[in-house]
Order: sequence, then C-alpha cells, then structure tokens
Amino acid sequence: MEVETLFEKLFFATVRIEVATESGQAACGTGFLYGIEVGSNRAVQLLVTNKHVIEDAATVTLWFIAAEDQERQRPKLGNLHRVDISEPSELFVEHPDPNIDIAVGTVTPIFEALRGQGLYCFFRNFNPSLSLSDEDSGLLDALEKVTFIGYPNGLHDQANGLPIARQGITATPISVDYGGEPVFLIDASVFPGSSGSPVMVADAGAFSVRGKGQVGERLILLGVVAAAYERDVPVLRVKSDGEPYVNDLLDIGIVYKARAIDEVADVLLSKHGLTRSSSQSEEPISAP
Repeated sequence: MEVETLFEKLFFATVRIEVATESGQAACGTGFLYGIEVGSNRAVQLLVTNKHVIEDAATVTLWFIAAEDQERQRPKLGNLHRVDISEPSELFVEHPDPNIDIAVGTVTPIFEALRGQGLYCFFRNFNPSLSLSDEDSGLLDALEKVTFIGYPNGLHDQANGLPIARQGITATPISVDYGGEPVFLIDASVFPGSSGSPVMVADAGAFSVRGKGQVGERLILLGVVAAAYERDVPVLRVKSDGEPYVNDLLDIGIVYKARAIDEVADVLLSKHGLTRSSSQSEEPISAP
C-alpha cells in the first residue's frame, strides 16, 4: 500500500490499546500519536488516549504496524509489533484536572527499544501545528463534518492491522465550551473502543470554510473522543434476574478539545525535563 494522500496517512496515526485488569477482564481502546519537537531535529512521540481506557489496568498491550525496512517508507500490512506494558502508571501521565478524561504517554523509548532489535514501526502522527487553538476556533462554522478513527467495539481489519474510520458532524459549536468544560459534542456513532480516537476536520479537494468555497487540503485536530451519551430504554421481556432496562446509545459523542491534549502533554514533558521548541513543524501528519 502506498501511503501518500492525506486520508491514507490518517489510517497510520492510531494505535490499538488492549487492557487487562487484575481480575482478568479485557477491554480495547484507541490511542493516537502526537509528535512534539523538543530540540533541534529532535521530537518526542506521545500516545494520547483517555484516562478511563487505562484505568485499573494491570497490563497494557500496544499494537504498532511494522515498516517494510529501516527506511520506514512503506507499511508491512498484516505485520504488527506487540509491546506489553507491565507498569502502565509509569508510562502514562493523566491530565491534572480530574474531570478531563485525557492521558498521555511517551512512546519514543518503545520505538528506540524496537529499533535495537532491528524492528521498525510505520506511523504518521499529529503535531501541535495541527491542533485547533481557541484563537482559531472561530475559523470553523457551527456545523462541521468530522472524521474520527479508531477501534469501535475492538473492530479492526485483522488481516492488515488497520483501524476503522467514522464520520459525523459537530453537534455543538466548537468555539463554545459545552457545559463550561473544554468539550464539544459530535453527532456520530461512538462505541466503546472508540475512546481515545482523534477527532478532526479532514478535507481534500473542494470544501467550504464558513460558507466560502476552497480548494486544497485541510486537516485540523479538534480533540479526542471520550464517551457517548446513553439513555435507559424499557424492554418488554426480561429474565427473572434481569434488568427492566437496556442502555441505548444516543449517537452523541463527547470530545475533549485539543488544547486539553497540549495541557497534559506539557505535564509529561516537564516530568522528563523537556520543553517545547520555540517553533513546531507545520508538516501535516508528519513522518517519523
């Protein structure tokens, strides 16, 4: 597979996260790669997900798509590198606000360890230049088409190791903090496993910017999926020991804004004695 277009690159920006708890329960979530420059020709690769994805995890398993060779120009579809994390709390840092469901870990040491074994990962990552700032949120309209990519209900292309892309629209204006939190809502089918998915505006060809036609490409990282609203629906028949209600998803997803990602990323960088470079690359979905 050639990975050249904007949309092709998006399929290589996520990581499947599998979690096992002390009690033996298993779950699946999504993470995505976020690169931050911290010095001349040096970048730290971060993995962004939700706090609740790794909560109570005894072990975390990360799955990375292999590269064909050390040049990392092409993916080796169907070949994955499995990385088991026995101490997840040492890898991830959580957002200091307990109400903001974002956690970030550094995967640069993981890539370095794999390279030491002659193993190489093929990936593309987001970076701060793609993240929507509060100052630029007015450039987007109240209703925008959004794309998010991940592993809904653990679903993925098992033969090739690729994630699943979904689309929807914004359900609240991005320029407004829903409920006074760094949150907006999307009208889309969000299922368990999609938690941690990057949410973005991704356009190629002809598109509209606040009602004005444009031609080209546009990629803006809006935030990270965290949850979906549910309602209790009564059922007609239940077993004697069953509940009289079932949970029904409302197709309304909760997204934490990109600025919250950068807030916890700075906490992680500080923990490792690092600071951002004064300028960040503007290369969309940058190469490794």
